[in-house]
Amino acid sequence: MPTYPYTITDFLKGRIHILRQPSPILRFYELKLPDGAFYRVVDFFDARAGGSLPNKIPFNGVEFTATPFNVSDREEDVEGGTDQFTVSIEDVFHVGAALLWQFDGLDGCVVNEWICPYDGIGDVGNAQFQSYEVVSSSISEGPDLLVLTVGEYNIVERIFPKEFYDRNRCPNEYVNRFIPGNRCSYPSNEFDEKRTQDYLVGGDEKVQQRKYGWWTQRAVRTGLFRVGPPGVSAGGLGIVSDTAFIRWESEDRYGPNIFRPITGDFDVHTLVSSLLQARTKWMAGFCIQDEADAVSFPGENPPVTPDSSWLLWGMTDNTTGGRQLFVRSTETNVSSSAVYAFTDLYLRVKRTGVTYELFSKNTEAEPWTLRASIVNDVLGAVPVNRVGLFIGSDNIVGTDTVGAVFEYIRFTAGGLPACLQVFSDCVLHDNTVDFNGFQGIPDEKPTVENEEPPGEE
Repeated sequence: MPTYPYTITDFLKGRIHILRQPSPILRFYELKLPDGAFYRVVDFFDARAGGSLPNKIPFNGVEFTATPFNVSDREEDVEGGTDQFTVSIEDVFHVGAALLWQFDGLDGCVVNEWICPYDGIGDVGNAQFQSYEVVSSSISEGPDLLVLTVGEYNIVERIFPKEFYDRNRCPNEYVNRFIPGNRCSYPSNEFDEKRTQDYLVGGDEKVQQRKYGWWTQRAVRTGLFRVGPPGVSAGGLGIVSDTAFIRWESEDRYGPNIFRPITGDFDVHTLVSSLLQARTKWMAGFCIQDEADAVSFPGENPPVTPDSSWLLWGMTDNTTGGRQLFVRSTETNVSSSAVYAFTDLYLRVKRTGVTYELFSKNTEAEPWTLRASIVNDVLGAVPVNRVGLFIGSDNIVGTDTVGAVFEYIRFTAGGLPACLQVFSDCVLHDNTVDFNGFQGIPDEKPTVENEEPPGEE
């Protein structure tokens, strides 16, 4: 009769130990970010579980970071359709805060959840899986937490596409979105009272990405660089220089500016509502430039490289205390300029290939008048132009400042100038409203007093 290295009693004792001390159950959370990347964390399923986990745990072919988090009880949402619950993730290193800032919130992001015993993580088939979406997201301080309110996908929405419940076409023409009372509130590429920000904060010499699609350059050379500053209309942009070197000519490219990268042809206009003309040889208006980096040297020496090209169209000093229109076209650091005896503050630039047409007018109601047509072979050959607004001065050693207020910058071609009046374009423009429990196109009813425009937060 064979012998065994253990007795029946030993076997039972060992088996009881296994039954009484099962492998801990883990909860894996995977948040799909708007740019296609993922934020992944893992913790014990039971918040009362003791012990610790390795910093990184491989699962489903990727690694999850061991991070304490808490999942609340599920509650029925306000519409009575699906359950919602809160996931509070420890955010000591402010990773979650950075994600909220980068993507302006995580609402609508997909969340995948796996619940799996620790000794079974080698096979994702051992896990219980569920997918959710983020209803709302925020940061809680003391302790620092990334707080996600998560809900299950609406079952009806899963079965029937939500476009089925929406009007298939918007009654509002996108081109009329600036007319008071129009229900289309998407602001295009203009400034907006609900998109205010101080561009001076954290400003430096380099190109910097800001919120709402804007970029700044040479922000450090300003004393004011802000949307909606005191004394300026809610959506207006105020820029006031300091006394630094802010010249724009030949190798010199130092004035503060704000822009959007626009691919291909465009048509854009602005209103310069006020000017601060303290510094002689001042300039303010449109700046269209390539993507070459501006370079600073000690002592404000002009950069030798890189060669760059740009186009300025706006107002400048007429040398007698007034203003006049001017254009300056620069190709690979070689500039040519011209002035025009007009004082119009409505400015427009239209690009068609290598040709830039420059318009102005005196009032909103007037038609545009073509003032100049400039061919810039170098700038026009670049697919992406930085299209924006600037201030500057040819007075290199001036001790006074230059300032301007721009009421808006609006694209009628290029950027996001058009809409097909269908739901998919409303989503693209972030301009939807709640429609019987689903997201839909803003309706045609007129705006009434004290009513919030649709599609804005």
